[in-house]
Amino acid sequence: MSHVPTFIAAQLISGKAVFKIETIDDTYVTVRGIPEQTENHCELLYHLVVDMTFEVQSVIDPITGKPLQIRFGINSAAVLVGVIGKKMPRHVALALGNF
Repeated sequence: MSHVPTFIAAQLISGKAVFKIETIDDTYVTVRGIPEQTENHCELLYHLVVDMTFEVQSVIDPITGKPLQIRFGINSAAVLVGVIGKKMPRHVALALGNF
């Protein structure tokens, strides 16, 4: 069932200028405000988190009979992102912090 939150996240970020950077195990890493910075990026991410929470909780785990759970973290700081690769280029978060 770990793929369900990832599928829901992919559906919800579509068309919202939120970019998926990477999926690491059950962690879905996204950024908002690239390539153009926005003043309300945290607010927009917060609304996305609320939407994702409701969507994920609407899925019932067939084994436990309980709604799926999901956790989020939002960081608002400068980020350095680069594109790596020629055959399959992808965005990679190279550093976080104050520059």
